[in-house]
Amino acid sequence: MTTHGIIRALLGINGVVLTGIGVMLVSDPHAMFALNGVTLSPDPNLLSELRAPGGALALGGGFVLASAALGLWMRAASGLSALLLLGWALGRLVSIPLDGMPDAGLLTAFGIELVLGFASVWAMRALSESSALEAGLEPA
Repeated sequence: MTTHGIIRALLGINGVVLTGIGVMLVSDPHAMFALNGVTLSPDPNLLSELRAPGGALALGGGFVLASAALGLWMRAASGLSALLLLGWALGRLVSIPLDGMPDAGLLTAFGIELVLGFASVWAMRALSESSALEAGLEPA
């Protein structure tokens, strides 16, 4: 498989993860959080605050999926994936000393976010280098 093929596969995985989490947050935040043993209150303000970033994740994930499917805007999709996934991991990392150790499921999610996030940084770099080589320039 070529580097472009690997990157498209990575973007496909990222897109499914981001879109899936986003759609679950928008459509049924109670079920999404119940997966990790968290019971949400029926407070409309809380639910609005959870659904709003879910919408952003769903749209961002849709862009990443479209990029993977079409083979277009792959560097932008890699950057967006890296920002979202590493941002999520950073939030979890900050939470550990402030809030305590989460359960194993959330630690697994943290690991997946780190792996996919850093893989997205690699993809962005690889796409940058291939663009520079195609243009006859030295890679940055």
